[in-house]
Amino acid sequence: MYKLFIIDDEPLILKGIRNIIDWNAYGFDEIRTFSNPLKAHEAILESKPDVILADIKMPMMTGLDLLESCRKEDLKSLFVLVTAYSEFEYAKQAVENGAFSYVLKPLNRKLMLALAEKLRDSLDTTRHTELEKTVRTLVLQALTTGIQPEMGAFEGIAYLNQPYRICFTSYKPEFDGIWFKIYDDLYIGILADVRTLKPDAAAGLSRVADGSQMLFARIREALTAYYTLRFHGRSSELLEFEAGDVDMPEYLDEIIRAITIKNYKRVKALLPLLKEQTILHCTQLDEMTYMYNNILSAFCAKGGDISFGEEIRPFGNCLSMYSVLHNVETMFESLVVLTENAINEKYGNVQDSSALVRASIQFIDENFTTPITLEQISERFNISISHMSRQFKSVTGKNFSDYIRDKRIAHACKLLETTDLTIGDVGALCGYEDYFHFSKVFKKSMGLAPSKYRENR
Repeated sequence: MYKLFIIDDEPLILKGIRNIIDWNAYGFDEIRTFSNPLKAHEAILESKPDVILADIKMPMMTGLDLLESCRKEDLKSLFVLVTAYSEFEYAKQAVENGAFSYVLKPLNRKLMLALAEKLRDSLDTTRHTELEKTVRTLVLQALTTGIQPEMGAFEGIAYLNQPYRICFTSYKPEFDGIWFKIYDDLYIGILADVRTLKPDAAAGLSRVADGSQMLFARIREALTAYYTLRFHGRSSELLEFEAGDVDMPEYLDEIIRAITIKNYKRVKALLPLLKEQTILHCTQLDEMTYMYNNILSAFCAKGGDISFGEEIRPFGNCLSMYSVLHNVETMFESLVVLTENAINEKYGNVQDSSALVRASIQFIDENFTTPITLEQISERFNISISHMSRQFKSVTGKNFSDYIRDKRIAHACKLLETTDLTIGDVGALCGYEDYFHFSKVFKKSMGLAPSKYRENR
């Protein structure tokens, strides 16, 4: 599993370090010894061992020289220096300059056992961290592109060569496994043991996989199970994926036909019926993607009188869909607004995306005391950030951040006038977690500090 290079110009000491403990028991399955530091240096640059154990004082090239050279080459090898007591100060200096540790001659078996364990633990931690980064990159790539990684992408990841499951959940469980955050309220985990998984929040679980080639399929299964829970409003339940037939609601075809003949009012009338069918029958992630994309594609391809341009963003991957379709309400809210836009543009009642902006304003007015970003709003209503920003200012006369700030400051003024809450509590209730930031924003908007405003009420 790990490579160890031992370097010392004295053959007896070299042999002693090699045999003083069972290095294999600590994961070092490739061990090479060198009495010539120059040859060792060449081998180090070529093989990049995990650990280098070298004498600090050698002819031609000292252990300190080796350490300096390895650091210049940006090698990540753990460096341990073997030193006599008289060279002790050099060893301490080396540790300060990047050496992992040092051992004193004569060698002590007990201390060498402790060193081997320390080295193994450090290497295991580093490897696990790198493994998490690798898996995270590949998984996110698969989720965001919708394309399964090449079969060889996960080779060498031992964690995926044993039975495992994929889990999506809105909280991070406290037990072994690879976990990382995708959104503020969405985690993905690769688990070897799910017996301790407690559904304190919605959690979707895949079937068991026994190889890296099954990873992508299991990711979709787990997200499907999780999405089923969220879509139908269940927030504290564990659901395991079950394969089943996919049935599209009958009203979907009728809506597509209505769009084809540009009967948008009929589309609007049918959407509540499609919503009811969806609540009763649609549970699969792929069903939602198929249904939503087909409606939007029909508008683009057959609508004739309307082009949504960059407003329409059909879902090409799991994450783009998750960002909008948190539940039935938000999905159909988006479809209804888009349909109203089609009706309004066809009959000349309103311009562009005013219906979407009005819906976003209503959402902001109801939620401005919580953290809200333009990106979140654009994802919620399935509009690009740039388009939402332009349309928002066109309708309100203010940019997004100014609008939220004004809403929050107006609410803060009301609280300062009518309550005895502390300034910090007022700020927190208006969406400002930091007291000083709230005071600064308030003073800039109102011309005086919150405390002074309260005194003058």
